[in-house]
Amino acid sequence: MSTPDSAPVDAEAVSAAIDAIYVFASEPDNWEEFAEFLADIALVSDTAQHHSFLSTLKDHASRAQDLAARLYPDAALQNPLSEMALVGFAANGEVVAFNEAARAVLAIYCHGEVAVNTPLAFSAEGGDADNAKRLTTALKASMTRVSQGPEPIRLCDTEGRERMVGYVARHDAVPDTIRSQLVTANSRPDMVLVMPTGRVEPQAAERYQELLGLTGAESRLALKLRDGLTMKDAAAALGISINTARNQLHSIFDRLGVNRQGDLVRHLTEMMALAGVLGADVEMSVPVNSGQPKPAMIQLSNGRCVAYREFGAPGGVPLMLMPSSLRSSLGWPPESQAARDLGIRLIVPERPGLGLSDPDPDMTPASVAADMEEVADALGLDRFILSARSSGSPFGLAIAARMGRRVSRVVLASPRLGVPAARGNRPGMLDYFFSGVRRHPWLLKSAVAILRTKVSEKLLTSLVFHFFERSPVDVAQLKSNEALLQNSIDAVHEALLHTDQGLFRESELFVAGMDLDLAGLTAPVDVWHGTRDQIITADEARAALTQLGIVPASFQPVEDEGHLFVTNHHRVIMEAAVRSWETDTAKQA
Repeated sequence: MSTPDSAPVDAEAVSAAIDAIYVFASEPDNWEEFAEFLADIALVSDTAQHHSFLSTLKDHASRAQDLAARLYPDAALQNPLSEMALVGFAANGEVVAFNEAARAVLAIYCHGEVAVNTPLAFSAEGGDADNAKRLTTALKASMTRVSQGPEPIRLCDTEGRERMVGYVARHDAVPDTIRSQLVTANSRPDMVLVMPTGRVEPQAAERYQELLGLTGAESRLALKLRDGLTMKDAAAALGISINTARNQLHSIFDRLGVNRQGDLVRHLTEMMALAGVLGADVEMSVPVNSGQPKPAMIQLSNGRCVAYREFGAPGGVPLMLMPSSLRSSLGWPPESQAARDLGIRLIVPERPGLGLSDPDPDMTPASVAADMEEVADALGLDRFILSARSSGSPFGLAIAARMGRRVSRVVLASPRLGVPAARGNRPGMLDYFFSGVRRHPWLLKSAVAILRTKVSEKLLTSLVFHFFERSPVDVAQLKSNEALLQNSIDAVHEALLHTDQGLFRESELFVAGMDLDLAGLTAPVDVWHGTRDQIITADEARAALTQLGIVPASFQPVEDEGHLFVTNHHRVIMEAAVRSWETDTAKQA
């Protein structure tokens, strides 16, 4: 680099210097050396232009140093036990013991000192109420877990960034080496919060390749650059020419949507932390939802398990419901009450990889139909109504086709049978997501994995509104109905909490185009659709059904309603389903 007084400082030089700051910041061992480098530059600079240049560098250096501190809060600790920040909690949520490492880690999220005999006091800047709620939920879930497995905990730092911080487990579910640090004559915690403070390094190159869609060569180069090597040194370490390394770097930039090495390092550093979380062998539980039955499990002949919930009247008219790809089996309480009132046995299974159902990497509509046939057998459903909503519709149709006359009627609400069409000149999140995935298929796995890892109430609230952003009537309904919004958030949370594989596979199927064999479909198909639905318009739904060769027995428009019309009209739809059941039963007799 030219000395400040020997050459003008152009934009490229500033960019390169800023990149260098973040490269160094990503590896704490290099930070002091780089700080000295900045100090040396400051001593030889004496022009207004270079003072401005240095001011920019120092500003970025301060931010990068803070970044490094957050990424590696206690990198100097060598004792394996001291690399874990530990907090013991009583059943009432009060702190009963903690180690010194916990004090440093929690300073990022709390105000004041951590103290015994009191709950943690979270900073308002980080969303104190949300953080307190997350911790309370994790502690309760941990206490009630039959398996005693760890419960993941995410918190918002004082700058509002959501991050995975550790796990909560019952005191008798953690190793003795951890428990012994918190158990004294005066303290015996019921639950333990375990937070790693060291750097996570889970098979880095392989995880980059898997999560980001890089080639093996690209992932190895990315790892070298993330670890602070220059292009020349990285090429030498990998035994490739500098030109080959540059070509691979340009390919990485294109794949990840970045254009500077500093941006790449920051992105890869964050992805490494995410990969560590995604690679953790941790059993995740479903949030406890007041008034909702717990999911039950059915083991299939192939060894996988399908989770489901039942609502309504046991022994009533059997109705199996396929929810959308972003919902678990969580019920909508007014609909559950209507099912009881109308004598309907409402059964809501969770498709593979959603909620608590085991994932199936080879899932197709046909394989889901085979799974649900076994579920129907296990539940004694000789004959039943099959209902499906939104993106659950292709799977509902496949089930009805496989099971033939065992399905008396198919009821579709807001059916989405393919990727939503673009809307006008103002694309929404769905447009960006599906158009981006079509151009860069590798992006799908990374996007879904990051979504699940960063799940929080704040993020899910934003996600729900973004999903419906191009359907104003639905946005207005969510804003005016707090219970509906919370139920939607909880259902998405449950759908993603166990694994992201269901959402990933279903998105993959929609992007590729659903392959449906409906030759065995014998049941009449009733369709209900909101006239103001802008996620899938009524005309788009009709066209998709026609393309599949389906002539609906009825197509009922619901005036002035959007994609969420079932929220207000579930009773009318259920009443029609019961009438059809009675009519179809009479015909069979």
